[in-house]
Amino acid sequence: GSVILSASLYASMYNQSCSACQENRYQTCSSTTNMCQCPGNSYWNGSMCLLQLFENATCSRIDACRSDLNLSCMINSYGEFTKCLTVEMMF
Repeated sequence: GSVILSASLYASMYNQSCSACQENRYQTCSSTTNMCQCPGNSYWNGSMCLLQLFENATCSRIDACRSDLNLSCMINSYGEFTKCLTVEMMF
């Protein structure tokens, strides 16, 4: 079987007060903002929550990559997002 996700599952409650997403599997209540947000390891693409991407995946948003794996969506010299790469620690 398959699951088809629609933006309508997300748009009506994203960034709304937590009462809008109680008992909802697609968004969680943020304890810091008291607003409905995408669950862990996912990001808001403007329409719905998508799973964050792994290393070398093509990305188009700064928050699209797995931050828990120290990945970030790199930007090229033209200011365009390119792909998820490891963020090197600067000391």
